Amino acid sequence: MSTTIPPAPRHRPRQAAQLPLLDRSPVALQDPTNRRHRIHLELGHTPGLPVAARYHIADLEVTSDTSVEAFAPLRTPDTLPSGEPLPAALTALAAAPLTAHGWLCGAEREVTLHPDPERGQEQITIAQIGRFALLPETSTLRCLERADGITQSLFEEALLGPPLTLALARQQCWCLHAAALLHHGAALLLLGDSGRGKSTLADYGNRHGMERISDDILPVRLGDAGGLALPHFPQLKLSAAANYPRQRRSQIPIRALFFLTASSEPEPYLTPLSPPLALQQLLNQSVALRLLNPILRKAQLHFAAQLLRHTPAYALGYRHDFRCLPEVLRRVGGF
Repeated sequence: MSTTIPPAPRHRPRQAAQLPLLDRSPVALQDPTNRRHRIHLELGHTPGLPVAARYHIADLEVTSDTSVEAFAPLRTPDTLPSGEPLPAALTALAAAPLTAHGWLCGAEREVTLHPDPERGQEQITIAQIGRFALLPETSTLRCLERADGITQSLFEEALLGPPLTLALARQQCWCLHAAALLHHGAALLLLGDSGRGKSTLADYGNRHGMERISDDILPVRLGDAGGLALPHFPQLKLSAAANYPRQRRSQIPIRALFFLTASSEPEPYLTPLSPPLALQQLLNQSVALRLLNPILRKAQLHFAAQLLRHTPAYALGYRHDFRCLPEVLRRVGGF
């Protein structure tokens, strides 16, 4: 019986990110109100509807005028209490349209972002899905148009993509293409392109002494002592029961970053990455990178550089073979 890991569907690989010049002016000012930020979703096509549901997503309170089934595991009955001071929200609009192409909702799609300064918003259009407006000043994400024939599940999957990712970026919360394991109280991040084995390794770790806290997308931000994983984020490939429980802690310190790579070597290997290469790899695994305006890119670069100051990064190479997984997990678990 073959033990080869079946390959995932091949998607177009993400293009390497172009590093912007580092501006040394400050970007991570704290919000002096010492309150938890909120994002409000207007999905009912009628502005001003009352709040119908509250969710705890990425350590933020997300309210909505309609229930969102994909968010159901993270629904909370009450307003979340105030937390520690968070980075100030970033409200500057893009100066010009931005376009990205990628695998979204089961197909290769174009996503465009158009600034609309007269209305104080950015419009996000997802081909064959719909159109959203992001209003940074009020942290509101509004559905403007929904394509005919789109199922509710497909619409919610699209909502979890660029629209919500960009709304979180405004709160200096950055989404990564990462699975993650909780081990000895800290998060071990597994990063890589689709098909590299993130989900397989996370599932194996979950069944062998660690706990999976993310399967595909993981929000992260900076804390006082380094990077924090924010595991309360809907993992659509997992069942509701397999999602990280809402009642569990909402911030987990990041201990190490592992960038998965294919290898023909008989034994798995871990190779420390130089700071420039680690920075490039980290930016390459950022969700919706090409839709970030220059202000957001600058803030994200600051985040990435600070994260790597506190967190070791490694290339983790191994063969696409289930028999390698025990040794791979042993090496990852050494941190």
